[in-house]
Amino acid sequence: MYEQSLTYVLLAYVPAVTGLALVADPMVRYVFGADYLGAVPVVQVYGGFILVNAVNKVTSDGLDYLGRARSRAIIKTAMAVANVILNLLLIPVFGVTGAAIATVITYTVYTGANVYFMHQELTLSPGRVLRPFGVVCLVTVGMAAAVWFALQYVSGLPTLFGAVGVGVAVWGLLSVAGGVLDPREVARLLG
Repeated sequence: MYEQSLTYVLLAYVPAVTGLALVADPMVRYVFGADYLGAVPVVQVYGGFILVNAVNKVTSDGLDYLGRARSRAIIKTAMAVANVILNLLLIPVFGVTGAAIATVITYTVYTGANVYFMHQELTLSPGRVLRPFGVVCLVTVGMAAAVWFALQYVSGLPTLFGAVGVGVAVWGLLSVAGGVLDPREVARLLG
């Protein structure tokens, strides 16, 4: 069940975060105005946190249930200290983007440790996770190419929504074609 949950999280979030990175500039430009374009790198970097947080959500509660709360607490404390240190190093150089980078790095290590702890408890099959992840990466590349192409035509919010819609449509088609998304299962879950 954990492996399936992880696959679905990756299927949803890897393309979404990639899409967010691609549309960050026009999104900030047309929603908030050109004065806020300095936020674009922060949005792009923080997208990594969104992905890692989603993976952590399906992992950390299960660890508590499996009796690994102490392991999780130790790594969380270590990463909190590392985050402070990285902030002290990166903020003077990169500003607020440095703070986002520090958060993404430390939270990625924390989540990676949690996935490792989960693997220790459940003996996960790397093939059952890596194969779908490879397909998700291919789906993401296809979706990103379509969005990147569509971004040439973005001139305001309606066309930005159109570019996002193109990305969602390509993601759905490629996910079904790649066998990582079963339309009947989606219909059953939504119905």
